[in-house]
Amino acid sequence: MCVEELISVSKKNFKYWVIGLGPQRRWKIEGVKATRMPYFMFDKLGSEYASNIFFNYIYQIPLMVVALFVVPIYRPAAILSNGFTPVLLAMPVCKLFGVRVVVYYGSFLERVIKSKLLHVLFKRLNSFVDAVFVNSEGSRYDVSRFINAKKILVVEHWTDLQPLSFEERLRLRKKFGVDKKFVILYVGKLSPDKPFDYLLEMTDTLCNLKDLVIWFAGSGPLSCLVEEAAAKIPVVSYLGFIEDPKKLIEFYSVADITWSYADETYLARPAIESLAVGTPIMIPNTPAVMEKKGKCELPETLFPQEVGWLVAVNDIERVADLIKKIKDEKLSGNKRRRTCIEYARKHYSRKNIEAAVGLLESF
Repeated sequence: MCVEELISVSKKNFKYWVIGLGPQRRWKIEGVKATRMPYFMFDKLGSEYASNIFFNYIYQIPLMVVALFVVPIYRPAAILSNGFTPVLLAMPVCKLFGVRVVVYYGSFLERVIKSKLLHVLFKRLNSFVDAVFVNSEGSRYDVSRFINAKKILVVEHWTDLQPLSFEERLRLRKKFGVDKKFVILYVGKLSPDKPFDYLLEMTDTLCNLKDLVIWFAGSGPLSCLVEEAAAKIPVVSYLGFIEDPKKLIEFYSVADITWSYADETYLARPAIESLAVGTPIMIPNTPAVMEKKGKCELPETLFPQEVGWLVAVNDIERVADLIKKIKDEKLSGNKRRRTCIEYARKHYSRKNIEAAVGLLESF
């Protein structure tokens, strides 16, 4: 999604050809040529595969081979790669033909670079890469051990989602039958590294609260857990994966709070999307990265209290009491919603990507 949004913003400046793996679906960027090789989706697999550098390499062999032939035949000015792997085989060819290599990286290298040999090999990538876009200062530090810091550019998450009017929100709440209910929404991947499981743990306690519903939106290897909960617990509903941004805005708008996640130095996309629409967030205080989950805590300075709550995962009962308090005392009302919108406009606007577009233009 980060790559798609960068392309959508800069397509007037450049002519793009996108080549990728995955099932056929509607291409969201009008006017951009896309070639998609039918393939099973990586995010349907468990997090243990995402952490395995060798599986990642094998999985993307078709894309690497295609890139190897595309570069000498079409001689693009630059390759924008989603991670290091897709362009790995083509890197020497890019060097030979003067093709710039830009990597958009949003993972966690420390979890895969566990041997001295891999560390040495990854450091050699520095001579083939012209720029690396990362999503936070934490990611910059992670990558800077292998890539020259001058080549790394922080491109913080941003969103174009806009809030709906107060009247439209009320209309939608009536449409969905929750006009008199307190709605908790989770949006994101349903996998072991994401902290949706803490919200599931609380359902036994929360289902005793009057006029409360919990919605889960997303997909992943653990979606079956949410489906089972939705079948057994009346207050839980599974919305599936929501691709249409307009539909997503509706669910964010209807919700009273969004249960989301973060890493130590940045909020995840669902969190900033929720804030942009005006819905305050509740973030478990553990990073949504498998190797970090439950082993360290997020800083209290990650986001201001005016836009949400950072909650302790080791005290589920206390979190449930806080949710009851927010519901009873209407702490997620219009005043806080306006604050969320203002905060998102200031910190998560399209301005965050301007430097990345400028760097591409310089190439």
